[in-house]
Amino acid sequence: MSRMLQLSDETYARLLAAAAAAGLTPVGWIAARLERTAVSAGEEPGQEPTRTLAERFAGRAGVIDSGNPAPKPEPRTLAEFLEGHIGVINCGGGEDLAINHSRLYTDDLEEKQRDGRL
Repeated sequence: MSRMLQLSDETYARLLAAAAAAGLTPVGWIAARLERTAVSAGEEPGQEPTRTLAERFAGRAGVIDSGNPAPKPEPRTLAEFLEGHIGVINCGGGEDLAINHSRLYTDDLEEKQRDGRL
């Protein structure tokens, strides 16, 4: 058996918005709301039902400020980009990595093999 309800346009719009915020259909939202508001053993009749986070934040927009300081400006160099990370970058004592990359890589591998790290 099904029943019909007549709602004003304003009430229907509010119902649609509340249901969408909760990720439900209007009928699903009404059913869930009725289920939560039913008085169960141990609850007092006037007690507010438990609400989902989606319902608590429905209609709110904004940004959550975690209290972190303002972001640092964009890094200009690779050293600034990697600042604060663990490790050291050694590009061969000032040699041009773009020109000498093969030799520097081979030297590094040979050093690791001598030290037993490879």
